[in-house]
Amino acid sequence: MSSSAPASATGTAVAAWQLDEIQAEAAGSLGRQYRELTRGVLRGLLFGRPRLGDGSQQGIVWWAHAAFTLVTRSLTPELSAFWRMLNRAALGLVGEEYPEFAGDPAAAARVAASGQHGLQRGGPVRRTLARKYVPGMTPGYHLAAGLGGNTHGLSTARVNAWREAYVRARAAAGVSGFAEFDWRFGNNRLGVMQDVLRTLARHL
Repeated sequence: MSSSAPASATGTAVAAWQLDEIQAEAAGSLGRQYRELTRGVLRGLLFGRPRLGDGSQQGIVWWAHAAFTLVTRSLTPELSAFWRMLNRAALGLVGEEYPEFAGDPAAAARVAASGQHGLQRGGPVRRTLARKYVPGMTPGYHLAAGLGGNTHGLSTARVNAWREAYVRARAAAGVSGFAEFDWRFGNNRLGVMQDVLRTLARHL
């Protein structure tokens, strides 16, 4: 028998929801339409379904790297409404940085931080979002378009050293935490998971 009752009403603990994602299209030629849709989705996630007993709840919002350019846009009433709803709904804002493990990790960290830095340069709402910002990365061993990682075939030791330096640089920029995406294929090996989590734990 199916039920429309919220998970929390059935005894399931729900810590937060996740929205994947603020799409690249939100910064494109049809950006306004995508942002208005996203704003409506965020509102629904935040306030839930009162008739079914849902309470207000914030969650984790993922932000596509190609949409980081939104922070450079001049404010309009529509963009102001978008940033306000995002700030109200988001417990954390995960920027999908997904760096390639190549070159100088500190330099890569500076480039990847464009979304965070753009928020920091904005008005009060965007500065509040900057304080919620979380860099999104992958463990690096599932090589798929847009996910970065170990594209140059580095040894495990060099991957770990690169990741360590990148995470250290991002931590120094005052982030709210770290997020990892795509625990599949080569990323799901126990040793890889342990390497990643140990690195993150050292910088939280």
